[in-house]
Amino acid sequence: MDLAGKTAFVTGGGGGIGAGIAAALIERGMNVALADIDLERAEQEAAKLGEHARAVRIDVTDEQSWAAAKAEVEAELGPVDLLCNNAGIATSPLLLDETSPRLFAKIMAVNVTGVFNGIYTFAPDMKARGKGHIVNTSSLNGLLAHGTFGAYSASKFAVTGMTDALRQELAPFGVGVSTLY
Repeated sequence: MDLAGKTAFVTGGGGGIGAGIAAALIERGMNVALADIDLERAEQEAAKLGEHARAVRIDVTDEQSWAAAKAEVEAELGPVDLLCNNAGIATSPLLLDETSPRLFAKIMAVNVTGVFNGIYTFAPDMKARGKGHIVNTSSLNGLLAHGTFGAYSASKFAVTGMTDALRQELAPFGVGVSTLY
């Protein structure tokens, strides 16, 4: 996929792996939306990355937030060619039976539902155009469970499974799907 002049949407773009992805994509000539729940953090990162970076607020757990972010980004940068579902949360080491239901639900909402919401928001347009690519960030914990990270491992196994299924589903439409571990 030739990246020059195309548009990427990176969740968790305000820092860490997301900011690194954004920087690498800008180096390859893309316009990049750094989507993050912390808009100020995303704006600071976008300012560092220059004119091809744009910050947008998103709560990956909320469908309406996705719709608003998509509309805002596409109005300014055009259709999204590359979606990087990167936003995620983890915890300190914690036994699964000591993980509160509320914390478990939050991990699943951000790490699993957040990825699904991105797919739901952008995949239909990519299918209709017959091109695009989706990258979902998992973890080695999505391949090999690690004690004291049971909730996180469960969420990343879900991302791995969802991505593998999506790759099969979108291939006939010319849309690529990858997992970042």
